Amino acid sequence: MLIGFVPGLDELEAVNPVGLEARLLDYLGGGEGDGARTREQFITDLADQFLELTRHGPTVLVLDDLDRADTSSLAAVEFFTQELGDRPLWILATARPPEALSSTGRERLDRFEGSTGAERLLLRALTSAETVEYLRRTHPSAELSLEEIERRFSETGGNPYLLQQFDQRPAPEGEVGQRGRAVPRDEGAQEVLDLAAVLGPEFPFSLLLKASEEDEERLAEEVDRLVGQGVLFERPGELLEFPQDRLREEVYNYLSERRRRVLHRRSGAALEMLGRADPARIYALARHFYLGRDVQKSVRYNRIAAEIAERSLAPEVAWEHFVHALESHRQMKPEDLAGEAELVLGLARITQELGLLKESEDALHEFLERTQGDARLSPGRRAALEVFLCRVLAAEGNLPATAELAQKVLSTPALDDQPLVRLGAYHHLGMVAYYEGRYPDALAYHTKEIELARRVGNPQVLARAQIWRVANLQMLGMVEQAIAEAREVTAARDRLGSVRESAMAHLVLGDILADARSPPADRRQALEEYARTIKFAEQAKDPRRVGWALYKSSELHREERHFPEAIEMAERAGHILGQVGDQVGLAVSVRARGRIAMDQGDLDRAEVDLLEALRLLRGTNNTLEEIDAILRLGQLASSRGDQDGARQRLAELVRMNLPQVRPDLREEFDRLEHALADGSSSRKVSPA
Repeated sequence: MLIGFVPGLDELEAVNPVGLEARLLDYLGGGEGDGARTREQFITDLADQFLELTRHGPTVLVLDDLDRADTSSLAAVEFFTQELGDRPLWILATARPPEALSSTGRERLDRFEGSTGAERLLLRALTSAETVEYLRRTHPSAELSLEEIERRFSETGGNPYLLQQFDQRPAPEGEVGQRGRAVPRDEGAQEVLDLAAVLGPEFPFSLLLKASEEDEERLAEEVDRLVGQGVLFERPGELLEFPQDRLREEVYNYLSERRRRVLHRRSGAALEMLGRADPARIYALARHFYLGRDVQKSVRYNRIAAEIAERSLAPEVAWEHFVHALESHRQMKPEDLAGEAELVLGLARITQELGLLKESEDALHEFLERTQGDARLSPGRRAALEVFLCRVLAAEGNLPATAELAQKVLSTPALDDQPLVRLGAYHHLGMVAYYEGRYPDALAYHTKEIELARRVGNPQVLARAQIWRVANLQMLGMVEQAIAEAREVTAARDRLGSVRESAMAHLVLGDILADARSPPADRRQALEEYARTIKFAEQAKDPRRVGWALYKSSELHREERHFPEAIEMAERAGHILGQVGDQVGLAVSVRARGRIAMDQGDLDRAEVDLLEALRLLRGTNNTLEEIDAILRLGQLASSRGDQDGARQRLAELVRMNLPQVRPDLREEFDRLEHALADGSSSRKVSPA
């Protein structure tokens, strides 16, 4: 992988699976200590080094075998193309021809080209004259006849890579297959080729020897023959590889399931004997023992691989290894619910990080329902999973279910020695109370959260609790105090080094500064805070906060009548929040679109969007945002001269206690109420 800040060799042997308490600490914002670097910070530092190089002159970054890079590595290169696009930096990446790649490799390369705008250049083969020059340069002491040179050119087509193989092994006689290559005819050669396909795209001869359990001399002869036929290539250091990933894929797919399982087990056992493990070997061991169905070793190596992938900040890779570890654990020890709980939680967290909220919820629900009442799962472990499920439910906008589950956690006996679990439950109760407009209740819950955070002694967890206190201070009318405390907490969060938590802090600060009662200078700064939120959230791979910051930026642009920017941001916000399953976020983005249409005088379009937003919100029971949507429909009715419709909306707002629940909307509510009290259809209400 290109992204490589992984444990050192001496650390790998000591990698231990992260337990539930450490996971929970991480979920509550306290998992990244001072000085911990995120994947994006690492890439940014690397980009800064290239930026410095380009100040001294044009720079070329050369990458080999791009088709074999993992998703995280490709994302790093994409980052360079975006951040350093205006600098004299050229990125030259080599890849095998598309027809030589596996189907997965082709798809990955096509996506990369589309996202970066890379220009594909097909390198032509050497001409006959160039072949002569190439051979004479690479073999200055060899006496090659014209007949020999012509033979090499004819058989290789002028491909330098194939020309090298003539120096490795002589080409034996054999049956010639497609593309001029000989194919193995006897059983021994086919067995070697089968094992090679299982070992991977590239492997040392020593590994093939151990896995084959063959006589070294006999195996060397078979390999020589395969190299001579062009079925395998040999690199310096006795490294063997397939000339085409497609060829390896075809050989592997032809194997029976039973044959694959046997060969993967043998490959894993051989790899274990080849000395100390590095990250690449751990990944290979995890793959071999999972596909070989050695469940005990599959659990061990896939858990370690998942931890390495997380430290390497490659969540897609970690997700795959958690899935494999969990599957193998259930086969090996179905009665070990404690161990299964840790794997379920690890998988759910990675799934949620990837923005797959429904899938994360389903994984947790399935385990909790299946183990309901089972004494083999301790109350503390169950409660830890329930707290994280609260987080997923809240992210989906399901506030009633979040509150119900958090109350259940707090009512669970024997959790006095579980401060992190109780802290998480209070956090979610406070968050739900805030979104339901019960600000005194929310402040009380977050005060409990702060007390427990101080008991835990983790500054990151404390900072998160303080952020929510700030949000409640704003809604209780203490705006100046809220701004002052928000600036302090945001600065502290930035110092602590978690981009995810920094994104949250800047989002809250932006919300307070964006308050309609704030001076214009504060509101302009709110846009800057939202921009910082987007930057940090993108670095943290947190699409939900990106979406919310875009939505709130759209609202500010609308108020400044910058409609093109407002529309573009509202559309992007709705797309992102809809993809991650945030029903509330999707609803407010649709509502933002409706408000823009209303300001532009397109009342029919505005009505469609506002009604859709209200429909979505009523499926979430989010009182705060529902009130806002109803108010906008009341304003729309008044703008149309529909006084009866406007009065119906006003009555709804009175029943929902808007003056107390949404004090920030009190001024607009009063204007609508006064206009309707006049009883004049000629008096229309203009939205703020």
